[in-house]
Amino acid sequence: MGEPRNLDGVIGREAAFLRNGKSIEAILVDLRADGLSVIDCIRIVMALQGCSAGEAKRTVQHSTAWADRREADEAFQEDLIRALEDRDL
Repeated sequence: MGEPRNLDGVIGREAAFLRNGKSIEAILVDLRADGLSVIDCIRIVMALQGCSAGEAKRTVQHSTAWADRREADEAFQEDLIRALEDRDL
């Protein structure tokens, strides 16, 4: 994985849309259409709503924009958690 993407410009633009009445759901649809990742969307939701990573993750995962990925993402996360728990840390 490379450096985190600089999202300041995107956040500023979407904050203006949010102030003008655009919903988070509509913002997420547009961000995905623009090629942004789930992680980018989580970071943007955190910035726009001033919420925790967990809350932003739930918002993104349960959006219609990312609904087609929800099941696979949740399965991957469960597998990752199990693998980490099985490790002798």
